[in-house]
Amino acid sequence: TDIWREGGARLLFQNNNSFTIQQSSSADRLIFDIKSVDDGPHSFQLYTIQGELIEQYSWKHVPSASESIVLHKLSYPIGFYTAMIKSPFSIYSYPFVIDHY
Repeated sequence: TDIWREGGARLLFQNNNSFTIQQSSSADRLIFDIKSVDDGPHSFQLYTIQGELIEQYSWKHVPSASESIVLHKLSYPIGFYTAMIKSPFSIYSYPFVIDHY
């Protein structure tokens, strides 16, 4: 019972945190749907390939909810980017390409 109370669901289930990216059908935006079993402060950060932080969002997450971040692709130059999502207990990194097709 100490593991459950102290570690929560993330210690009992494999792949319990999820970070999914969906590209809209119009292809002009990226939607980052963020789900986590961790409650508390979360953040989304977008970096260029050179490591420059260009976007940052923060929110207080509750496990029964999800958060969506929408990036309008035409607002960013074509290139390689990395999205980082941080929760109190996890960090996810996702490299991707923005194109204007």
